[in-house]
Amino acid sequence: MIFSTITLGKEMALRGWLCTENGLGIELPKVSDVVDFCTCSFMCNYNEKVWVFPSDLTNTYKNDYRSVLVTLRDTTSSYTFKVIKADGTEINLIDNTYGELFDVGFNTTQPLKAGYRIDWVLIYNAFGAGNYQIEVTQTDFGTTVTALSHVFTVQVWNELASNMSVKVEFVQMGAILNGEDYRGMEWSNMVRINGKFGSLAPEYEINRLVDSNQRDIDIQTTKVNKYTLECALLPDFIGDMFTDNIVLTDSIFISVNDIFNYKQYRRLEVTFDGSIDAGDDYSTNNRKLFKVSLKDKATLQKRNFL
Repeated sequence: MIFSTITLGKEMALRGWLCTENGLGIELPKVSDVVDFCTCSFMCNYNEKVWVFPSDLTNTYKNDYRSVLVTLRDTTSSYTFKVIKADGTEINLIDNTYGELFDVGFNTTQPLKAGYRIDWVLIYNAFGAGNYQIEVTQTDFGTTVTALSHVFTVQVWNELASNMSVKVEFVQMGAILNGEDYRGMEWSNMVRINGKFGSLAPEYEINRLVDSNQRDIDIQTTKVNKYTLECALLPDFIGDMFTDNIVLTDSIFISVNDIFNYKQYRRLEVTFDGSIDAGDDYSTNNRKLFKVSLKDKATLQKRNFL
C-alpha cells in the first residue's frame, strides 16, 4: 500500500470577509394535549359526600343522614327500601338496624305514608366506606316503580377534606300544594353541599317616640342577622331540593365547616328571607349556581318599656 502526501499549490491566506444571510426559520411542531372530552366524565355524575364519625355516634355535626318518604296509593300497596353498595351488596332497610324505620301507619293523619331515616355511620360500621345508592320500590295496583338515587360517597370525617362544606338540615310540616304532604308529622332531612355560608349582615329596627321635652326615646330595638348561602355548582335534583323544598320548610339548620369562615356555625336555626339568586345557564355545563338569602329565625330584642 502506497501513501502519498498532497500539498496545496498555494498557502491559504487567513484574511477575507465573512458573509451571512438570514435563512428561513423552521418552526418545530408543538405537541398539544389531547382531551378526550366527555361531559359525563366530570359533570353529569354527581356524588354527594356524606361523612361519618364512628368514634362518637351522638355527634350530629359530623354524622350525616338521609331520609326517604313514600305515599302508597292503597292499603294493598307495598314498598321496599334498600341501600346498594357499588360492589352490588344490597342492604334491606326493614327495621332500625341502619337508622329508623317509619312503617305504614306511623302517621295516623296519613296512614299510607312510610319512610326511613338512613344513618350513614351505621351503614359504615357494617359495610365500610364507599359509594352507595338508595333504591325505593313501590307497587300500587300491580304496577311496580323503582327509583334509584344519585351516589352517596360515605367516608370518615376529616376536617381538611370536608372543608368548604355546608350541612343543611330541614324539618317539614304542613302541606306543599302540588308537592309533598307533611301534615301530621315533623319530617327531618338533610343535604350536604360544597359551598359557603356567611356574609353576616346584622340589621336593626328601632322604634322611637318623642317625649314632651322633645327628646328621642327608644321604645324597642330589634336585631336580626341576615346571611347568604352560596352553593357550588349543583345538578337539578339537588337544586330543586332548595328551590322547591328547603326554602318552603318550617325550620332550617345550618352547620358550617369552613376554616376561614367568620364563625363556625353549628345547627344555626334560620329561615328563608325570600330571595334566591340563580346563576346563568352554561353552554357546556349542566349545573347551576345558587345564592340563597337566609335570616335568623329568632331575633334579639331590647325593650325599654314592658
